[in-house]
Amino acid sequence: MKGFEFFPLTDNYMSKNILLVEDDSLLSEMYTMILQDEGFNVSHVRDGRAALLRTLDDIDLVLLDIRIPEIDGLEVLRFYREHGFKRPIIVLTNSPQVNLTQALEMGADGFMIKSHSDINDVLNVVQKHLA
Repeated sequence: MKGFEFFPLTDNYMSKNILLVEDDSLLSEMYTMILQDEGFNVSHVRDGRAALLRTLDDIDLVLLDIRIPEIDGLEVLRFYREHGFKRPIIVLTNSPQVNLTQALEMGADGFMIKSHSDINDVLNVVQKHLA
C-alpha cells in the first residue's frame, strides 16, 4: 500500500509475561489486577509444587513468595536457577526472619517485604527489572 510504512514490533512494545507465585488470594488478585492494567500478562500459581511444574519458556519475570505451601520458595528459586532460568526473579516475603541475603546469594534479582510495601511498589519493581 502506497504511503504505508511497516514498523516491526520490538520487545519494548510487546506484552511481557509474569509468573506470580503467591498463596495469599487477596494479594495475588491485587498484584494481578495492577500488572494486567499496565499491559502485563500474568500467570498465577499458589504453591511451590505448581511453580516447579510450570514451564518458564514464555516467562520474562517471576514474582516469588518465599513462604508458600508444598515446596518452599527458596527451593523453587534454587531449582529455577539450577535449571538455567536467567530472567529476573523478585522474592516476596512478609517475614523479616527469612534470610533475604541467602535469597540474593541464590540468584534472586531483588526482594520486597510485602508488609512494608505499597501495592504499587510491585509495579515499580517489575518495571525496573523489565526496563
